[in-house]
Amino acid sequence: MTEIRPFRALRYPASRAPLESLLAPPYDVISPEYHKTLLGRSEANVVRAILKNPEDGDQGYARIGETFAKWRADGTLAQDKEPAIYLLEQRFSWEGRDFVRTGILARFKVEPEGSKAIRPHEKTRGPAKEDRFSVLKATKANFSPIFLFFEDQGGFATAAAHAKASCPALLTYRDDDSVLHTLWAVRKPEDVDALSKSAGRGPSYIADGHHRYATAQRYLREVGPEGASTYGYFCPNDAGLLVLPYHRILFDAPSAVEVMTRLSGKYLLNAVNGAEAAALAVANSTLPFAFAIVWPDEKAIVCEAAPGVSDELPADAPKCLKDLDTYFLHHVAFKHMGLADPKVEFVHSLADARAELVAHPHAVGILMRGTPLRQIAAVADATESMPPKSTFFHPKIPSGLLIHPLEG
Repeated sequence: MTEIRPFRALRYPASRAPLESLLAPPYDVISPEYHKTLLGRSEANVVRAILKNPEDGDQGYARIGETFAKWRADGTLAQDKEPAIYLLEQRFSWEGRDFVRTGILARFKVEPEGSKAIRPHEKTRGPAKEDRFSVLKATKANFSPIFLFFEDQGGFATAAAHAKASCPALLTYRDDDSVLHTLWAVRKPEDVDALSKSAGRGPSYIADGHHRYATAQRYLREVGPEGASTYGYFCPNDAGLLVLPYHRILFDAPSAVEVMTRLSGKYLLNAVNGAEAAALAVANSTLPFAFAIVWPDEKAIVCEAAPGVSDELPADAPKCLKDLDTYFLHHVAFKHMGLADPKVEFVHSLADARAELVAHPHAVGILMRGTPLRQIAAVADATESMPPKSTFFHPKIPSGLLIHPLEG
């Protein structure tokens, strides 16, 4: 069971400039160019508290701490007087489909490594963890939640609907991706209890924020009890929880003729016209392993592994990994294409894949389907790690929408 509690959020008061000029995406999806854009929007944009300004050099983390302290002192940020669990609804569209995702923003207990309450599915990298640890030490606050999902048996949906009807919305905000965010501060004890218990009844699976959670665990170990809790977004695994694939761009590209020759007999091969048709065919495939290869001229081949090909997967790999399209692609399919260690870049939208192929006319795109939530959970349950760039949860939770102080 995950221990979920209300907290007194720090946030931008209504008297400040529009949230569109103040909020930012999570730190790890901000490019250098977008970083400059965010810095230019406002002296109070939260990006100044989550990412070092390159111009600050060695004083970057100290400057972050000073900036955050100033904002708290001068009223740029104000703390809610009463604790709450914050209900967040996000409305968005993706490739012609409309979605509504509802979850809660709350404080939760940091568990020791190996705990079954919080289950990761990715390995973490040293530099990113050091960066997040330095920001946390400088500010003693969390600006972006750890994104977790859980199995809902219906209780959360009922509790969320009741909470929405019981209190007015606190704010609305539309981000740069046209996602509409609506936030409620839920304070009635019966609603808080229903939301926290329904979301925390079983294990919580980390979707995004593995480095942030590893940082929280380290902070608790090395700094002490003030790090006993951290900040999370808890979302049920319902139809609103969208997992996008990471498509691959290969720069050591085989020709269509080579692909047909090399893969014939091992795959069901279907030539289609255009990336959209290829992506749709892959998404609709019911076979265990499927992907598509698309060339800059929009020629595309849908590849579905024939029965028996999975026998070529590493015999000692756990089943939860051998079930993944991404694991199959990197351990089997690339070898079938004659690629030993290909140079790969990653994009998470069809539009981005097309743009890369226009920019690199000798490359090819490998179009993937989204990893099912059940497979992500199976990897986490087995305490394994998924291959890099296997999942992209969309949309993200804005940094600075709420800020979670470690104390208070």
